[in-house]
Amino acid sequence: MQLAGEGGNYSGYVLSLINGRFWSIFVPLILIGLVGIFLIRYTVVISREWKIAICSVIISIILYSHTIYTKDYGEWDSFDNDNFIYEKMNDRVRAFKLCGFYQYELKDLKKIVLRELARNHEDTEQVAAFYSIREAKAEMNSMTGIFEGKNVIFLLMESIDDIACIEEVMPTLYRMSKEGINFSNMYASIYGSAATMNSETVTNIGYYAPLDGSMIYSYADNSFPDSLAARFTEAGYVARQYHFNKPEFYDRATMNKTFGYREYVSFIENTDGSVETGIDTILIEDEVLYQTLIQDEKFFDYVITYTAHLPYNKGDNLVQTALERYPEY
Repeated sequence: MQLAGEGGNYSGYVLSLINGRFWSIFVPLILIGLVGIFLIRYTVVISREWKIAICSVIISIILYSHTIYTKDYGEWDSFDNDNFIYEKMNDRVRAFKLCGFYQYELKDLKKIVLRELARNHEDTEQVAAFYSIREAKAEMNSMTGIFEGKNVIFLLMESIDDIACIEEVMPTLYRMSKEGINFSNMYASIYGSAATMNSETVTNIGYYAPLDGSMIYSYADNSFPDSLAARFTEAGYVARQYHFNKPEFYDRATMNKTFGYREYVSFIENTDGSVETGIDTILIEDEVLYQTLIQDEKFFDYVITYTAHLPYNKGDNLVQTALERYPEY
């Protein structure tokens, strides 16, 4: 009785599932069940316990095979879509709520088995052998320590190519590339899925993300004591990560902690949610956001930009804003 009200909250959702597709699956299942009971009762003489066990296995397999979600996610920004959650399994809590116990466990087992079958053990042994004989050396050079004690703001430029880094388009970045230290032998990996997360992985922990796009799912429980955030934290800094999107996207709320950051600051959750929050300058124009950026005496801020992100059609809010602000381009 105490929990009845809670269950009632989901009655509308349950009723919404009773549609044509439901009946097309439910009726054949009932018929299959009746046929199965008849066959077991009249053709096979086995104990009652075995009957229950066999029927349970058959029903579980049938139910599992009929509850596969499709890959129709709609828009690219679909992290809260049930199909996306089921297919990617990158948010474990939401996936468990969506699937239930046995469905989640079967899906999880399937991913583990397939990943193990695809593993190249020879490559793994070569990597292990390389690191077993590699000497860890801290090389000192003329650049060592020149920025000791300075605060750091790290910008990961989303969807920016160096063809845009010219004086007419990006005067500040262009000046920095000419007057500062320019590391030209750095490349962003884009393969599988989650292109931004690939770059986050490389710049935060120095690893390439898995080719199958399973970074968030596979490494969320790992420890990275040598990550950028961990190194700065060890030196007495406060490390924060900034991005426009919600923390559920790429499950950054979890990966943020895994990479060693104290906090994930979402523009959209720390402002009124207006269209302007998609423009990265909101970080210094909004006083609340700006204060989080500089509030600590020693800080390391990792900012993922958003302004240049897709989609690039005229109906997109970011594109509309850019057309109004910079008609000459």
